[in-house]
Amino acid sequence: MKSLYKNLVFKSPEIKKILKHLETLASVKSHLFLIGEAGTGKREIAKIYHQMVWGSEKGFLHLNSSNIDSEIGYSTLFGYKKGSFTGATEDKRGIIDNLKTIYISSIELLPQNLHSPLLTLMEKGKYIPLGSSEAFNYEGIVIVSTTVMDKRNLKEKISDSLFYFLNSKAIEIPPLRKRDKDKIEIAKFVLNKLNKKTGNRKSFSKEFLDFIKNYHFKGNIRELINFVEKAYIESGDSDLIKIKNSDMYMLSTDNILKEAKEELLTMDELEKRYFLEIFKITGGNKTKIAKILGISRKSVYNYLKRYRLSNGKD
Repeated sequence: MKSLYKNLVFKSPEIKKILKHLETLASVKSHLFLIGEAGTGKREIAKIYHQMVWGSEKGFLHLNSSNIDSEIGYSTLFGYKKGSFTGATEDKRGIIDNLKTIYISSIELLPQNLHSPLLTLMEKGKYIPLGSSEAFNYEGIVIVSTTVMDKRNLKEKISDSLFYFLNSKAIEIPPLRKRDKDKIEIAKFVLNKLNKKTGNRKSFSKEFLDFIKNYHFKGNIRELINFVEKAYIESGDSDLIKIKNSDMYMLSTDNILKEAKEELLTMDELEKRYFLEIFKITGGNKTKIAKILGISRKSVYNYLKRYRLSNGKD
C-alpha cells in the first residue's frame, strides 16, 4: 500500500478515513464524485482510487471540463460513425473505449450536451457513438470532481438528474486548514525532496514550523509547496530555514480575519487586535509599525497610549 500512496503525503485522520472508505468502494467498482477546494489533492486521490480498483496505473485519463469542446467533445469521447458529420470518412471509436478510468474535473464546466451521455455511462455502463444506433458497453469507472463547495450553486450548473446521481457518490476532501498534521508532513516531504535535489542539509526552524501549522493556506497544498520552495531558495547559504517578518504579518492578518468572522468582532475590537499583532511582529518598532499601517509616528504614539502599551522602539 505504501507505493499506492507515494504521491499523496498525509498523516491526518481525515484523509486516512477517506482512503479506508475508498477501499470499500473500490471492491464494487463504484463511480466516484470528489468535492474539494482547489489544491486539496483530488487528482491524486482519483489516481489512488483507480489503482485500488484495477491494481495498475495504466488506463487512467484526466480531462478538465474546461478543455472539452461542446461541438467535438461527444465524438472525441464516444466515437462516431462514418458519415455522421462532414469529414467523418470512416468509423472511429472514442477515447473512452480504451480506458479503465476516466477522471473528469471541474464538472460544473462540462458542456450541457454531455450531461446526459455521462449519466448514461455511469448509470447503465453504456455509450452510443455519434451517428450510431448501437450502444456499446463500458466496463470502466468514472470519477468526477468539482471545486464548487456549495451544492445549491453546483445544482444550478449541471442537470438535475446528473446532480442527484453524483450527490449519491460524493466524498468531500477537507481543506488543508483542517488537516494540521498533513501540513507539517507535506512541508517536510518538500524539504527532503529539495535537499536531495541540491545536496544540501537544510532544516526548518521551530518558528517556521509553527507558522506552517497556524497559517490557513487558502491555496491548500499548492500554496504550501510554493511557500516552502520559496523559503528554501531565500534561505541562501544558511542551513536553517527561518520565517520572515513579512510572513508573520501575513499570518497575523489571516488569523485576525478568521477571528473577526467567527467572533463577529466590532470595528474597535478588530482595530485593537490588528494593532497589537503588528506591535508584536515588529517588536514595538514605531517606524515599522507606521510603515505597515500607513500612518504617522504620532498616530502610532496615540495607539500605544490608547492600548496602554510601552513606547516600544524607534
